[in-house]
Amino acid sequence: LGGLPRPDLAALLSVARMRRRGRREVLGRATDDMVLLLLTGTAKEHRTTAEGLDVVVGVLGAGDMAGLTATLGRPSGGDITSLEPAQALVIAGSDLRALARSRPAIALSWLQTTTNELADLRDESLTFTATSTTERVLRRLVQLCERWGEPCEEGLRLRPRLTQEELASWAGSSRESTAKVLQSLRQAGIISTRRRSLTVLDPEALQARGSRGEDGPLQDLISKVQ
Repeated sequence: LGGLPRPDLAALLSVARMRRRGRREVLGRATDDMVLLLLTGTAKEHRTTAEGLDVVVGVLGAGDMAGLTATLGRPSGGDITSLEPAQALVIAGSDLRALARSRPAIALSWLQTTTNELADLRDESLTFTATSTTERVLRRLVQLCERWGEPCEEGLRLRPRLTQEELASWAGSSRESTAKVLQSLRQAGIISTRRRSLTVLDPEALQARGSRGEDGPLQDLISKVQ
């Protein structure tokens, strides 16, 4: 959006409406023909399987969008539920499609963003196929630490406050396996947990910002846990 010419951005914002929700409230449904841009707070994108399981597809923060692929004609996302009080801009799919037909810059931005989103999903799928449960849980903790770690006296307090079931689902793991990983991290003195609260006591061990794409810090952490 930041790369759009001012007239195109203004046209896009003119059809957007603000939506505010409290903690654990629905921001959008998978069946809604809309694009959602999260402005503040955090939210989870989740789906319900045929077996009735609630699966976390992703965690969204300020600046993240949802619904872009679905508005192209194939529903592919999930429900969006706030994890804390949140504000979002909502654009009806019909409005976005109309603007894309008349404004090439918006159509190109839409295409680029959707392509990047699909590429990220492909890369993540390949990564998950080649990693263990421990690695997947740790990668999710690293992501939370990098993006939402809040400095505190003990280290970094992670937000959003995911439940253990949500963390397990997001990591493609069972709750039991995730609990074992967290227990190992506690015993190693890397994290501390309270009810719906997780603090990283050794941020350097989880910090992968300086070596994103490399396995150094993460591999060291995995060896500690295993």
